[in-house]
Amino acid sequence: MDYKIIFSVKDGSRSFKGGSFAGKIPSSLSLIDNSVNVTYSSDGSSNNYKNIESIPDIEKIDSDQNVTISFKAKITQNTPSEIQYMPHVLEDGGTTMIYANASLIEPQDWLGFEETPSDIDFGTHSSFDLSNISNIKTVGELNFMNYTNDPYYQVSVSYDPSGDSAIKNDDTKLQEADSKGLLFIKQMDTGRWIPINDSGAMLNSAGFSKLGNNSLTEFIGPGKWLMNANRDGLKSGVYSGKITWSAIDGIPNN
Repeated sequence: MDYKIIFSVKDGSRSFKGGSFAGKIPSSLSLIDNSVNVTYSSDGSSNNYKNIESIPDIEKIDSDQNVTISFKAKITQNTPSEIQYMPHVLEDGGTTMIYANASLIEPQDWLGFEETPSDIDFGTHSSFDLSNISNIKTVGELNFMNYTNDPYYQVSVSYDPSGDSAIKNDDTKLQEADSKGLLFIKQMDTGRWIPINDSGAMLNSAGFSKLGNNSLTEFIGPGKWLMNANRDGLKSGVYSGKITWSAIDGIPNN
């Protein structure tokens, strides 16, 4: 979640002398590291803070100017419910807290990816060694958020060998060694290698059943992916392409 709190001084009003900002974030939120920024409209300057709950050095704000306090937080609660956040500023020497408008979030009926991996790395190989290659590492995490009234959902990954998604080096496309396919993923609960095509391959045949934040990284780590490529007509270089992640809610259809 991206938060932005703007504290403004109206045109013609006296300046805000400077002061402090405070507001404890709810226990159902977790602050993202290095995401807190305080930006002043007067000169565009911005300062980064580690803690959003107490910023003691808000600078002077003149008439018709403002300060923007922004940060990012992750929802950590496991069941859908309202989240309220209402911070305040206090002017130096003052006793009256100026509260921001209450921020209300209702994370319900929301199903989607918080993070997907940026790279599935199969390493470096000679053109004579392209059969049944396992990935050596996966860069990034697969994190999923389920804020619906149904804990069941299914996650699939697909690969379309046509167009810009194809694994290629310039105009040389990587082709499958046989009709079974080019890319495969090891399905967790069955242990089978499932071909990844444009229809999608399920990470777990039985799907998943958990509300809130879910880490699925163990399903996509090193040794969970397989490539079986045709070596004919290939040239040396780096080959890259795109895969697509998708999810549906409800009881999975096996």
